[in-house]
Amino acid sequence: MIKETALFLNKHSYEHFDRGGRSLLPTSELDIHLVTRRRWQGGLDGFADHPLSHVTLCDGDDENYNRWRDVSTWILRHHPVSRIIAVHERAVLLAAELRSKFSLPGTDHETALLFRDKLRMKEAVQRSGAAALPAFSALDSPEDLNRVDWSTGGR
Repeated sequence: MIKETALFLNKHSYEHFDRGGRSLLPTSELDIHLVTRRRWQGGLDGFADHPLSHVTLCDGDDENYNRWRDVSTWILRHHPVSRIIAVHERAVLLAAELRSKFSLPGTDHETALLFRDKLRMKEAVQRSGAAALPAFSALDSPEDLNRVDWSTGGR
């Protein structure tokens, strides 16, 4: 039986997924392509205990976000990946972007943006009339912040 294939975008150390000598990664159900940080950033600490057959190492800082995107895009174009997993907050938006680009199931990019961008979230709630919201506005610069009337609780 051929297992379903998943792309796993990991920003945690590998040992984060080890509990008492057992891996929390669903390797019995999925063939996992792991994209993770280099060892010095904690990405593969503990890897020897539960090795995966497909591992790509990337620098883990925000400046290399495009590298993560490029590597993941290559994997998605060359392997039969049917889902993308991201459990670290810093990988959630990239996972959603890739799901949208490759029409994979799960949270899409637009929905993920609503959770990551609080202004967009509040605007969506306001448009839908789903709940009453206190007054809010975009703060795009230090000057915007300085213009807030803090004497009335920020209104």
